[in-house]
Amino acid sequence: MRANYKFEVQDWKTAIDLYSQSRSIYEKLASAFLDEATRMLYAQRVEEIGPNIRYCAYNLGQGGMDIKDLMIMKSSAAGQDLLSAKIDAAIKQTREKLASSFGDITWRGKSVPLHNEKARVFILHLQEKESEMSRQSTFEGKMELFDNLLMECKDALQAIKEEIGNEMSTKKKNETNLSQLQFIKMYLSYLRQNLMIERNICMIDWMKEKLPVLIGTPKQEIKTKITKPEDLIRLYDGIILSLNEISQLQGIEVDEKLQEEVEAQIVAYKGFR
Repeated sequence: MRANYKFEVQDWKTAIDLYSQSRSIYEKLASAFLDEATRMLYAQRVEEIGPNIRYCAYNLGQGGMDIKDLMIMKSSAAGQDLLSAKIDAAIKQTREKLASSFGDITWRGKSVPLHNEKARVFILHLQEKESEMSRQSTFEGKMELFDNLLMECKDALQAIKEEIGNEMSTKKKNETNLSQLQFIKMYLSYLRQNLMIERNICMIDWMKEKLPVLIGTPKQEIKTKITKPEDLIRLYDGIILSLNEISQLQGIEVDEKLQEEVEAQIVAYKGFR
């Protein structure tokens, strides 16, 4: 309890000392009992204390952690709301620090400088998506990650649109800056539609497992919600809609290769549908 109190008031040095003492005691207790259930109970307490110790070390500058390490720490802190909230704040702060040194974005062979902080933070988070997704063991966790990214993308797009509006309203427009902002807007719009496609594919994969023919159980005996074919059709419709949105993005018409890729995907997903 003393360790938790010191943790809450951010007395990291005292907290890490107390947590370390507690872990040592639990480790000794775990090895002292012959009863398997009791040993497992104390071993679990050792595991629960670990993330708190690592977070204290991070705040004392002893951790040498990057965002990936913080995400791993968060996944091991499941069920500890206070610790998870503090780790989330540390991740956000770390992303913002990285965003301040973010330079250019490169897409389809073109590079432009990116100055907007919200757009920088979103793109940095997007770059971590694959590693974050691999640590999500549940469908709900994956959906939460997609939803968070989509919300960040929406905020970034809105910020860029406001910058475009401000540039358009000035008497002497900076055509170079305006062109770069419009390119960033197109890129973010493309990323948003891609995220929506990936989200739908994830949902399709999950829902396919609940098709009665795959479950192999008579419909009347199934107690959990099953997937209907029309549920999958709606998701495929969403994918096709997103691909059509990509093909209609302002400025995309000059990229013939991308247009061909999108058209090929539309044909493929219509077939899946």
